[in-house]
Amino acid sequence: MKDEFKKIIKSCFKSIYFYTFLFVIVFIISKIIVNFYNLEYMQYIYKGATITIIIGILLGVIQSIIRCETIGGRVLIMINTIIISFIIGPIVAFFIVLQPPEHIVEKDNKKYVTYVYSWHHTRVDYYEYTNFFVRGVTKRIEENYKNGGDKEHEGLYTYYYNNEGKIINNNLYMEKNNNSIN
Repeated sequence: MKDEFKKIIKSCFKSIYFYTFLFVIVFIISKIIVNFYNLEYMQYIYKGATITIIIGILLGVIQSIIRCETIGGRVLIMINTIIISFIIGPIVAFFIVLQPPEHIVEKDNKKYVTYVYSWHHTRVDYYEYTNFFVRGVTKRIEENYKNGGDKEHEGLYTYYYNNEGKIINNNLYMEKNNNSIN
């Protein structure tokens, strides 16, 4: 029994799947720790982790195919991988495409991380910039543009938020009257 356990442990340390799983666990724990401090990873950290996990899984599949001793087993592994890729691949791609673009900007002499949501109307959410890896969790400013972000032809609604995420100021700028309503 003890020898079998040692053999299993040795095979785990030789498996790419093991290290991919370990990476996922460490990433999840780091995300929990970062969120505990009211911070959030930047988008490229998530994209990098996703790519690392996908590469780890693909290399694990290749390793499994090479280790498999029968041709039937290799074919079965390849077929299962192709089926799973056709199911999971579009889902991962869908979530990556749905992420809004992330920008680092300066507004009112402060650095912010912005996310631009543009479909029928454009909305820009501002979060505090902490450093190259993380940003604040609480939305600080929200700008809503009508007609695709064209400030000069439509209106602009701006909401300012406090540390608890509650609106502290609401400004409406309208081109037609050139007035500001607070």
